[in-house]
Amino acid sequence: MIRVNLNHNISSFSFSVQDHASPSVCAAVSAITQGLAGFCINHKDKLRDLAYRLNSGDSEVFFISDDKFVEGAYELAKIALLQVQEGYPDELRVTCD
Repeated sequence: MIRVNLNHNISSFSFSVQDHASPSVCAAVSAITQGLAGFCINHKDKLRDLAYRLNSGDSEVFFISDDKFVEGAYELAKIALLQVQEGYPDELRVTCD
């Protein structure tokens, strides 16, 4: 089972992914995670800080930003993960702090 922990506190955002599931669920979670990391890399000018690690079964994206455009990307990733969890509740657990 993949475990995803999302945390948003004022202007700080974190997104961590641990473990594995079926190939289709892993692919979906990987695409969402890499998409958010790529968005942050492409919009570094809107961030005050960015750190990321993208490894199989162990990924994390952390950034600080006050920009609403950036917050929207985070919310989109969050919604996408929750939709995958709804379809595959035995393979993905998303927690939001």
